[in-house]
Amino acid sequence: MAKRNELSLLVLVAMAVVVFLSVQVKSEVAAGSYTTEMQEAVRNEVKAFPDLRPGLIRLLFHDCFVNGCDGSVLLETSRINGTDGKTEMTSAFNGGLRGLEVIQNIKKNLGTKYNITCTDAVIYAAREAVYLLSKGKIAYNVTGPGRMDGVISRSEDPAKFLPTPSFTFDQLKESFRNKSLSTDDVIALSGAHAIGVAHRMFVDVNTLDTPVSYQKAVAVELSNGTDVIKNNVRDFGAASGYMDNNKERMEAKGVLDNSFYNAISQKMALFPSDRVLWEGAKAKVTGYKDKADTWYIEFGNSMEKLSKLPATSDPSKIEIREVCSKTN
Repeated sequence: MAKRNELSLLVLVAMAVVVFLSVQVKSEVAAGSYTTEMQEAVRNEVKAFPDLRPGLIRLLFHDCFVNGCDGSVLLETSRINGTDGKTEMTSAFNGGLRGLEVIQNIKKNLGTKYNITCTDAVIYAAREAVYLLSKGKIAYNVTGPGRMDGVISRSEDPAKFLPTPSFTFDQLKESFRNKSLSTDDVIALSGAHAIGVAHRMFVDVNTLDTPVSYQKAVAVELSNGTDVIKNNVRDFGAASGYMDNNKERMEAKGVLDNSFYNAISQKMALFPSDRVLWEGAKAKVTGYKDKADTWYIEFGNSMEKLSKLPATSDPSKIEIREVCSKTN
């Protein structure tokens, strides 16, 4: 009889474990994942706009770093606008934001099939832009779809949270720390300036900490009256005195790689906030400059953390938008 009771108890325990595990599996399935099929679908949308890929990375940063990842940077109007009646999109900090049409295309073409929201689209588009721009060297994890979209977008918020091009190293660290991001994240994510463009109004190179040859090259690049200039000195058409013993990296124009760190080791960066990394974190910068694989991994890890910043909106003030530029 005792043996029979022991056997019954074992059966009950086994059944309980099965039930527990089945609940766990259902929970994971319910939460979803960013599947290979979804990755390919989003990647194809991003491939259609090669010139906008750097802008998609910037778009993620400018969304998630303000009020968490909530797609509020996409809104042309919201339920609660800024004191001037405008949204984040109009802030000077968001001047020249690009890639909004890619986000809407992802939502329109893939939203119903994969349950992708506008916020999801920002996160996924940046992930695939990084993959394409790095020639497949950087692929980081992001969670599945279903993030809610914010309905509040205030024009004054970007200035409260986004680091400026004139920040000191200590200011950079503090701004990232306020978002639960580390000093290593500051240094790794800054490497995104290996691609894309900067706007004339933020360029500041006529200082004692930049080589005269670089200053002259920047002046030539801006001499045609353009409002933008390539971030990476490697991609300049004008002679700048920039050197790189890595021939493959030197010739990889427009590629997201560790060339940014080689440039700032020569004090050739458009923003003071980039150049301060050399003095503030010389060992880390040198490590990234010399070991591309290390930077690829750590940049991906930092992008993953950035993509997970929780929305700070009141849960009752979020929704799943039908059109990414306006609330329902």
